Amino acid sequence: MIMLPRPCCMSRAGGVSAWSGSGWSTRRPRRKRSRGSATLARDDSVAAHATADLLRRRAVAAAAMSDTAAKQVVNKVQFEDPDTAAEVVAELLRRPAVARQTMADPGARDAVNTAQFDNSRQFHEGLRGHFRPM
Repeated sequence: MIMLPRPCCMSRAGGVSAWSGSGWSTRRPRRKRSRGSATLARDDSVAAHATADLLRRRAVAAAAMSDTAAKQVVNKVQFEDPDTAAEVVAELLRRPAVARQTMADPGARDAVNTAQFDNSRQFHEGLRGHFRPM
């Protein structure tokens, strides 16, 4: 029996074929998860685009957020930028149930009241600067 070399080193299954001495063997990732991760790991922009597309699926987003480590990373990145954090918190507080629950927390309520007082003081100080007596 004559064995002919394969014309291409890539198999149809996505693995790499190699001559082992006793015949051709195909090395490929054992799990689908590792194949996908290997593809996405090459380029961050590709991974970001693919992740955003997947997270638009409600079931995928729910499953991803059940992973505590993934949720912590997303939250950390989301709240590192103060403008993004303010936007997210404002959006959450527009929900009556969330606002009610948040205001039941004395620490959160105190922080909101302090911020309102500071904003009011800054506003009035700005007015005093514009309207000086003659």
